[in-house]
Amino acid sequence: MGIARYYTIGAVAPDIEALKRLDERLEEAGAGGPVVFTRKRNLKLVQVALPGARIQKIEASLSRIQWFEFFSMYFSASTVSFMMGVVHAPTGIGVQALLTVFSILGLILYHRRPILKKRVLGTGLPENFAAEWAAAFEGGFALALVTVPEERFEDAQEAFLAEDLEAPLAVDRRLVL
Repeated sequence: MGIARYYTIGAVAPDIEALKRLDERLEEAGAGGPVVFTRKRNLKLVQVALPGARIQKIEASLSRIQWFEFFSMYFSASTVSFMMGVVHAPTGIGVQALLTVFSILGLILYHRRPILKKRVLGTGLPENFAAEWAAAFEGGFALALVTVPEERFEDAQEAFLAEDLEAPLAVDRRLVL
């Protein structure tokens, strides 16, 4: 009894047309539908273009609820610093200044997080692949991944080696979602 080997192949599509052509080539190769990581603003477009694909969104910003929670916390803390300022003005001004600076730094750090890299690492793929795909994703449209058995690897690899995709990589490992 042998253990079946699976390969995960992925690449970054620069636009929706390239992603659609990749899906067509994968169907011809019999590799199945890809797992697509895309930005929230492109989610509906990908769902319409690739109805059989498993699509996961990559958040690039705070959600509406998170923005509400952030402003609620900021307003509450500002109210406390205002009350401190009534008693001792320099303390109130200092606390408000620190609150503002740390809030801005927190937002900057949150937006600089490599979100796609963490999602790809969470699927069990190597770190160097995640870093390369995250770098290519900055200017790209979507990251497409497909897991195929060993006997379909050559056909699936040809589908990903087309000239319209960026950073095509393959690893001998099954994708874990």
